[in-house]
Amino acid sequence: MKQTKLCLILLTILAVSFLGQVVYGDVDTDTSFALSFGTGESFRVEDDYRLTSYTFTVESGSLSGTGTLNVDSGVGTLVISSTGVCALSVSGYSSSSTVYVDGAIYVIGSLVNLVAGQTVTITWKSITTIIVGDGEIVNLYFRSDTYTTLGVSAYGLDEDYTNIDTTTSSTAAGATDFYYGFRVWLFESATESTELTAGTPIGIIALDSNTTGYESATWTFEGANVVFGYEALKVIVYERQNSSDWTAKATFVSDVLLTNYLQPSTWTFELYVTYTVGTSTASSFSFGSSSYKSGIYNFIYTMPLHSQLQWWRLSHGDLIGFLIGGYVDIIGEAFYVFILLGVAASLYRRFGHLGPIAFFFTIFGGVGGIVWLFVPLWAAIIVATFVILITTFIVWRIIR
Repeated sequence: MKQTKLCLILLTILAVSFLGQVVYGDVDTDTSFALSFGTGESFRVEDDYRLTSYTFTVESGSLSGTGTLNVDSGVGTLVISSTGVCALSVSGYSSSSTVYVDGAIYVIGSLVNLVAGQTVTITWKSITTIIVGDGEIVNLYFRSDTYTTLGVSAYGLDEDYTNIDTTTSSTAAGATDFYYGFRVWLFESATESTELTAGTPIGIIALDSNTTGYESATWTFEGANVVFGYEALKVIVYERQNSSDWTAKATFVSDVLLTNYLQPSTWTFELYVTYTVGTSTASSFSFGSSSYKSGIYNFIYTMPLHSQLQWWRLSHGDLIGFLIGGYVDIIGEAFYVFILLGVAASLYRRFGHLGPIAFFFTIFGGVGGIVWLFVPLWAAIIVATFVILITTFIVWRIIR
């Protein structure tokens, strides 16, 4: 009787734990939702697959009707059926995406004109990049926390953003044009570095009219050799007012680069900016969170050899990384699933039934559980399936 009660309690805890897990998927709805926006009003669609957003602004008329949204890993689609006359513009999205209106490429700044009763299909997808050689494309985001790499401390520069954003602001008297630019270095220490941008800011973003949203500029990077594990990337964002001198506003550093070569590509520098001009001028850029994904897009590096990663881990005293990392490098993060299966098999062999396994995952699973520190999202779904099967068997044992 006590065992039955214990199993029921464990089942309840498991159910609560699974309800607490955050599992995201495609945004796919066949149910139309109401659209009602007047001239000058905007609405935004967030697309986590392409790590960008799309802002739709009613430039004239009024948008009254319905919309249907479908966002998946291949393409995003917004179908708008308007009952009135309006003109829409699309803005704010990353230059690594292409937007189409009824199959034709949308040109930034142009208008999508709708008449009463018209339906328009707006789609977007990521630009395909062809890599010559074994390369990895990543986006490097400006983070709001502090990294200390090779003796240099600054804001972080990494493949993931933080949860808290930061804003850097400036003001000027009268109507003033603002410019933002970027300089990039490879550095070995606080005193040894090699600039990749020839001593002057590149990727210039110019602001001369009221603006709020993402602005971007590109730079053709010709490639650079890297001392594996002993160099890192530093990026400084500069600001200039009218024709004044450039002023450094924020510095970002990456972790050490585990690659031998940064491949040639067209980098896209993107900032979330605000610019308001009147009797005085105020400008700022924000970064560090999912709402302000400022950073460098289309950064490509050459994948390292497994042997290089292993020797680097061992030379830096990372014994656990040396023992586990080789398996993860070869078979991916599925290796952690094998560890969990090994623990589950040992528990079953020791106790002879599945109750301790369910107890183990209940204690260490769920939101904030220790296990989920080591299990990626896709592996968590596999583990969750495994636990569900165990729970199903326990329930069957109770009611049979």
